[in-house]
Amino acid sequence: MIFGSCVSRDPFNRVGPDNPEFALVDYFARSSMASIGLAPLKGVDVSSIRSPFQRRMVDRDLRKKFLPAVKSLEYDVLLVDFIDDRFKLIVTNRGQGITDSTAFRELTFDLATLRFKKLSNRDDLFRDHWKKGWQDFLATAGECGATRKILINRVYWSASDDEGNPFPDQQAITDANAYLDWVYDQIAQDLPTEQFLEYPRAGFIGKCQHQWGRSPFHYVDAVEEHCLRGVSAHQLMIGA
Repeated sequence: MIFGSCVSRDPFNRVGPDNPEFALVDYFARSSMASIGLAPLKGVDVSSIRSPFQRRMVDRDLRKKFLPAVKSLEYDVLLVDFIDDRFKLIVTNRGQGITDSTAFRELTFDLATLRFKKLSNRDDLFRDHWKKGWQDFLATAGECGATRKILINRVYWSASDDEGNPFPDQQAITDANAYLDWVYDQIAQDLPTEQFLEYPRAGFIGKCQHQWGRSPFHYVDAVEEHCLRGVSAHQLMIGA
């Protein structure tokens, strides 16, 4: 099972007859860890989101479906990444929360009917909500004996692509990676190093011809292949 983004999901597109040991149980995307510990935002019509996949992901974030899935589904590895923490967090005065993803912004829902704040991952309050979401996740995993199944996909934004061209807004990339360092430091207080899927830092290179387009977190094939090897190694380590 995956909670995260395409950086964790895309490697499993390589699974086939020659690599059959993986079966994706479920995938939760377009959701920040800072969102999952907040109250659900009910009664929102998501039908205006064009993509069925995006519509489903936003609906699950609105209704906070991830933690119940951690308890109810059967899986060997729970792969987690934090690329979608790049989105801002919407928090209402009633303690409801939603990830302000590009898909969420397709909704015709009028936020002006609510009193709310938009928080970036640089804001202390965002990070407070992140810590609560993380602790709620850990507690839920502990309740169902899934703590050892957690594998943190320790990825970073890449500075350039496989043709040697730098991505625009290098400061934004530096800031995103500084935030990810903060996240990984928090997690290291709760999980041992063997539950981090580590990469050579210099290996994070964007792929110009990536199926989702050129981006600092749309990586070259070697990164995806490394991810699959890491998941397989984690399965062996925990005896799954």
